[in-house]
Amino acid sequence: MRIASRFLLAAAGAFASVHAQTSNELANDAYRDAYQEGYQQGFRDGQAQAAKAAQEAERSAPRPLACRRIIVLGARYGADGNQCDATGAIAHRVNGRSSATVRADNNLCGDPSPGQGKDLAVDYGCGDPGFCGREIRNASASENRSTTLTCPP
Repeated sequence: MRIASRFLLAAAGAFASVHAQTSNELANDAYRDAYQEGYQQGFRDGQAQAAKAAQEAERSAPRPLACRRIIVLGARYGADGNQCDATGAIAHRVNGRSSATVRADNNLCGDPSPGQGKDLAVDYGCGDPGFCGREIRNASASENRSTTLTCPP
C-alpha cells in the first residue's frame, strides 16, 4: 500500500508539474497573442491619426500666393440666347486680384437684349490650373446687381 501511495503521490506530483507547465505555456501564449493584437491595433490607430493630421495640415495650410489670384475663364451677359462675351471686360478688371466685385450692366459689352432683364454669368479659376488645380468657380448676378469673385487664402 505504501508503494502504491508513493506511486500515486509521484504520479500526482508529475501531473501537477505537467499541468502547471502547460498552464504557464497557455498563459504565455495568450499573453503573447494579446500583446501582438494590441501592438497591431496601436499601429493601425497611429496610421489613421497620422493620415488625419496630414489631411488637416493640408486643409489649413495657406495656398500659394499664385493660387489666390483670379483668372477669368469666360463671362456671358444677356438674356434669352442674346448674349455678348464679357470675358475681356471682366478679365481686364479682376484678373490677378484675390477678390473683386463686378457689376452686371450694359457697360460690360453693350446691350445684347434691349428692353429685357439680363444676367451675367462668370466662370473663373484661382491661379494657373496646371499648378493650382482645375477647380472652376462660378459667379452670377442679375442686371444692375453685383457679384463677388473670390479665391480662398
